[in-house]
Amino acid sequence: MSGWYDITCFSVGKHEIPQAEIKYRTKGAREWVAKKVRAIDIAVDSVLAAGGGVNDIKDIKGPMNFFDVTMLIIFSTLILSAAGIGVYIIYKITRKALKQKFPYDIAMEELETISNAFSGGGDVKGYYVGVSDCVRRYIENVFRLKAPEMTTEEFLGSLKDSAALSSVHKNLLERFLGACDLVKFAKYAPTRIEAESIFTTARIFIEETKGVFAHGMEGAKP
Repeated sequence: MSGWYDITCFSVGKHEIPQAEIKYRTKGAREWVAKKVRAIDIAVDSVLAAGGGVNDIKDIKGPMNFFDVTMLIIFSTLILSAAGIGVYIIYKITRKALKQKFPYDIAMEELETISNAFSGGGDVKGYYVGVSDCVRRYIENVFRLKAPEMTTEEFLGSLKDSAALSSVHKNLLERFLGACDLVKFAKYAPTRIEAESIFTTARIFIEETKGVFAHGMEGAKP
C-alpha cells in the first residue's frame, strides 16, 4: 500500500522517522499480518539565508495588570472630558460673539423697521418720533448716556465737548433733531420729500459715525 503523508517539523537538521510496524489483513482473511517498515532518515533545511537572523518576530507581551488598565481608563476619560469642556466653552464664546450686536447694527435695523411701518400707512408724527428716538438711542448706547428725558438742547449740550464727533456731524445732528422737534411738538406737517429726507439724514449720520465711535469713544466727554 502507498500514500502521501504531510510531515511537520519545528527544528532544522537531520531527523529520523523510526521503524514502525503495520498490521493488516486481506479481504476474507481471519488472521492479521504484521509488516515492519524501515526507519527513514530526513534532513530539514532552513529557508532563511545562511548566517541571517530573524528580526521581525517579537515575543508576546504579558497581560496588563488591573492597576495599569484602570489608570489608562481614568487618564483617557480625563482627556476626553477636558476636550469636551474646551469645545463647549469655545462654542459658547463663539455663539455669544455672533449674537452680539453693536449700536450701529441695532440702529440700522430699527430705521428699516420704522421706514417699513411708515410706508405701510403709519402716521407721520409716529414716524418722526421713531426716527428721532432711534438716533438718540444710538448715541446714548455709544456714549453710555442715560438721557431718556433730556430735551434736544440738553442732549446736544452733552455732546458739544465730545472729541469723537466732528463739527460737521454735530451740525448735522442739530439740524436733524430740530426738524424732528418741529413735527413732534410744533405740529408741523412735512411733505413726503421732507419725511424721506429725515430718514436719509439719520442713515447717513449713523453710517458716517460708526467708525468714529468705534475708535474715538475714549475722547468722548458726555
